[in-house]
Amino acid sequence: MIKYILLALLLINITLNASDIRLERYANTKTWLQDADSNADSAFNLGLTYHKKIKDYDKAEYWYKKAYKLDNKGTDIIDSLGFLYTHKKNYKEAIKWYKLGVDAGDGDSAFGLALLYEENLKNYPTAIKYYKKAYSLGHIGATYNLAMLYHTTLKEYPNAIIWYKKAHSLGHKSSAYNLAILYKKKLKDIPNAVKWYKKAIDLGDSKALDGLSLLLKDNNLTLATAYVIAGIGNGYTKKETLKYLRNDWKVDEKTIKKAYKLQLKLDIPKHYRGGI
Repeated sequence: MIKYILLALLLINITLNASDIRLERYANTKTWLQDADSNADSAFNLGLTYHKKIKDYDKAEYWYKKAYKLDNKGTDIIDSLGFLYTHKKNYKEAIKWYKLGVDAGDGDSAFGLALLYEENLKNYPTAIKYYKKAYSLGHIGATYNLAMLYHTTLKEYPNAIIWYKKAHSLGHKSSAYNLAILYKKKLKDIPNAVKWYKKAIDLGDSKALDGLSLLLKDNNLTLATAYVIAGIGNGYTKKETLKYLRNDWKVDEKTIKKAYKLQLKLDIPKHYRGGI
């Protein structure tokens, strides 16, 4: 009797999943359903579809766990379960799954765990521990997030500087800009702010052109104007930029023309060559 009951439940489960018309909107789901009970990739892809696209988190949990049973070494599966449980605010389960990923050497799981401790549990010492673990596992974003935690939340600026510099050395684009902001606003260290704005500009950060121009404006209006003009095309048209310089900054035409020529000689990745 028990055997028949279990078989009936299995058939009901298969029917329910196979008849979910929500899946019909997405490519490959029919194929995945056909072998999801024996293929970890198919089960995982169904989990992702329910999780990211359909937003049915219970179905996502079902298929992620099915995938894990078929492949308990798959760190993508483990990390996705940690993320899913975090979203569902089941932090105990999220921590359990993320730690499985960390034990398997997965940087994404360590990063997810650090985020959970920082953003959801406000446990900053533990967040720091796992950001550093993620960094040791090669996760560049963890380096930047740790710098941000030291900078904006803990106000531990020497530590923030250390980790921004680590992030910059690994190629994280926003780290130089944020370090410039830290030097400018919190430490009032203008030479270092200029240095790091320039490093951000070298990485193509258009915000750094604005930041550096504002920093230089009071002491060197021509150079500041040159950086503003160099940014034409990065969010602002020539017309908008010149209107800003003439009306807001009160820059005269002679200085604007001089600044245009100067920006062509600046050591920056991109210049504006459209004329004034």
